Amino acid sequence: MSWSKHEIYYDHDDGRSTLMYMQTDGSRYVLSEHPDNKGPHVSTVAPKFGDEITKNNLDVDSKSKPENVQLYAERKDGRFDQWEAKTTKVENTSTEPNRFDHKASEWQWRNSTQVEHRDLEQKLGAKLEQGNAQFQDRSVDQQNKEFREANMAKTDQSEQLRQAAQQQEAQKRQRDR
Repeated sequence: MSWSKHEIYYDHDDGRSTLMYMQTDGSRYVLSEHPDNKGPHVSTVAPKFGDEITKNNLDVDSKSKPENVQLYAERKDGRFDQWEAKTTKVENTSTEPNRFDHKASEWQWRNSTQVEHRDLEQKLGAKLEQGNAQFQDRSVDQQNKEFREANMAKTDQSEQLRQAAQQQEAQKRQRDR
């Protein structure tokens, strides 16, 4: 199945909207920050958006499970979270005695796995949007270097870490010559 890309507004309970890209092949969903988004970051929307997908799947097929939803959402640092659902409650939807048709009625989301943009594209076999432009087209080494050079509050430990990082960088430059 081919991938399609959509611009979606997600309306929050407080009236604010999140503008995002949603790309899907019908069973997998990738949410990316839209450069023009003025509302909450797309990462805050993922579990709510996943709930809507799951509810729709359950309405279409009561045997569907929240665990079947493959959902990825862009983080503020440019990586993607892999959101996974876990069913916490099922109900019997059968109207016949002594027959059980289980339908998920409650679930929880977790995002314990993070994936780099390029790795996710490779895993899903699709070109994916990435809204955090400051993270696009930069190598992991560049991102790590910028993180190490970022201003940190000066404490004894942070100063030691900063000096160790500078020494490693100097040693690497000498080896590369």
